[in-house]
Amino acid sequence: MRPVEMWGGIECSICRVGDDYSDQVNRSGHRTRLEDLDRIAELGIRKLRYPVLWEQVAPQSLNHPNWSWPDERLNRLRELNVDPIVGWYTTAAARATRLSTSIPSTQDWPGLRVW
Repeated sequence: MRPVEMWGGIECSICRVGDDYSDQVNRSGHRTRLEDLDRIAELGIRKLRYPVLWEQVAPQSLNHPNWSWPDERLNRLRELNVDPIVGWYTTAAARATRLSTSIPSTQDWPGLRVW
């Protein structure tokens, strides 16, 4: 019998109520704390549901994505031997499919899952 794996996830909702938006990655402080990933790895988590948010990567157009934030974090997860389950949080599946093949830091990563 294989041992039970511990998986985790980062809450990443961007909630809109009326004209007000609440970004959970900002509210939790995770957006500016790369070291959160070290703490997660120290807990023994080896698979992590991790957000790559459409609203953050390419808020205006697919022609101008900014991969700096997800690249830094996904590269750190790789260094920590934590396989991400990258979640595209968008309502347009076509955009998610196109973007999921474009993340520079995920090329040649056998443990990566994109959904």
